[in-house]
Amino acid sequence: AKKSRKVYATQISIMDEGIGKVVEALKQKNMYKDTLIIFTSDNGAVFGNKGSNYPLRGGKQSLFEGGVRAVSFVHSPILQKTGYINRNLHHITDWYVTFQNLVGDDPAKYGKLQLPVDGVNIWGSINQNKTAREEVLMNYRVKNMTQESHEHEFLAKRELEMDNELGDDELNELDEEKNFFVIRWKDWKFFTGSYKVQGWTSENSKDQSALLNVLEVGSETRLYDLATDPREEVNIAEKNSEVVKIMYDKMHSYYKKMTKINKRK
Repeated sequence: AKKSRKVYATQISIMDEGIGKVVEALKQKNMYKDTLIIFTSDNGAVFGNKGSNYPLRGGKQSLFEGGVRAVSFVHSPILQKTGYINRNLHHITDWYVTFQNLVGDDPAKYGKLQLPVDGVNIWGSINQNKTAREEVLMNYRVKNMTQESHEHEFLAKRELEMDNELGDDELNELDEEKNFFVIRWKDWKFFTGSYKVQGWTSENSKDQSALLNVLEVGSETRLYDLATDPREEVNIAEKNSEVVKIMYDKMHSYYKKMTKINKRK
């Protein structure tokens, strides 16, 4: 693991050097003043060994914060507000809409059809720290309406391992609850259905009493307040029934918008 980390560090160092050359070239061509430079990750580090998401829970392919909360770095002379940490809610699909807006792209102008997009323009958030969105649908899986995924593979494999641990009735119940829904609304994070559960690793938790190296199937409704509990340790669903109802209403609203797809063979 240490050797692979050294190789990775070397790759990052070389990439950093190359990007520096690109920036210098932009300045020489007098293009730097109109350039927006963005570094962004698409997910957290791999759970368990290839990185640290400390102090967050879980990692890549998990819907806990360690898997979905990623870092970005934005640099440009055109930014009005700089040198600060932006904690607003963004989604990776927002970049397309933001770039489209920045370059003045108007599909209607060229007689092009603009299909519906999931992203929103976050330039006001980046440039002036204004809130651009308060909700992100993390995932919504409805059986017979989605492609096969790593989540499906994990659940199928884990069910086989659970044969000796659970009775037939419990396994049937788990099978019926393969649907799952995870959403972030404001500072609330909501899970329901049957989903992958991850805890913390020794690398991203200094608390030895924490739930370490957990990889399990969860089937309970969970609600976390990320403003006070960013590690997603305390399930407060039972104490916040009104918020839970709002989340279920959102789930039903998204369901009405879902479209069946033709599965790949």
